[in-house]
Amino acid sequence: MLKTFVWMTASGALLAAAVLAAALGAVRLIAGGRWWERFRLAPAAPGAVVAFVLGAAVFAPSIALLQVPLQNAVSRWVMASLATAEQAVLLLPVVLPSGLVQEPAKLAAALVAVSAAVRLLGRAGRRSPGGDLGRILGVAAGAGFGWYEASHLLSRTLEAAAGMGLGVMVLPTLERFSAVLIHMSLTGLVTGAWGARGRGAWPVLVAVALVHGLVNYTAVVLLPLAGAPLVEAGLLVTALGLTALLARGDWRGGRGSGREQRERTMRSRDHEGGESR
Repeated sequence: MLKTFVWMTASGALLAAAVLAAALGAVRLIAGGRWWERFRLAPAAPGAVVAFVLGAAVFAPSIALLQVPLQNAVSRWVMASLATAEQAVLLLPVVLPSGLVQEPAKLAAALVAVSAAVRLLGRAGRRSPGGDLGRILGVAAGAGFGWYEASHLLSRTLEAAAGMGLGVMVLPTLERFSAVLIHMSLTGLVTGAWGARGRGAWPVLVAVALVHGLVNYTAVVLLPLAGAPLVEAGLLVTALGLTALLARGDWRGGRGSGREQRERTMRSRDHEGGESR
């Protein structure tokens, strides 16, 4: 029994790693090769490792200590307060908290990684080579969170599908690919806004958390109506769309983060002032 558990856990982790590699490849393809070069160069690379580890580390406590108790409490309130048997209505307040818990948890992991990069690398750690360090580390934190989640779920799926052939793993694996992309993209969007606006970016966090919850809600509601293949296709389109939105950021050496823009503005003013004198 223990040997089987270890084997399934290791197999799930390896399959999740392959899913993560495919998701990173999709981000590279959509955002462009120059983004990948920035991601792996210092100071982004060491910060990304920290963000990935922290993103993976916050998964279990955020689910066990926050999301599940919150969903249980909301579920009890819904059953006691709403006089309806309509599943679409009953599920909305139960599924929606998933984004309200997971997105702040991933943001916290990314911000700790950003702080560590700044402290360890000094001024150079405040920005990636030509891009936004916060956005890059947000993607890394989302990748760690998504990988851990995929490892857990794919291990359970492999155990349940033992002896049924590898074909039954196609849709669950595709679903995890989409989920990892969504985790990376949403966290990258939030941390990118946070790097540019600071705490003024909280509306972006709220919007991203709602998008996360609504994506989960839509999938749960449509699954018995449309079937798994159509639902997974819809999730894939959503994931690629969010990745494309993320890729519109400063991956290609554009204007840079809010801090960088302010620094350039101040230097320009100082230069103009010097010329006038």
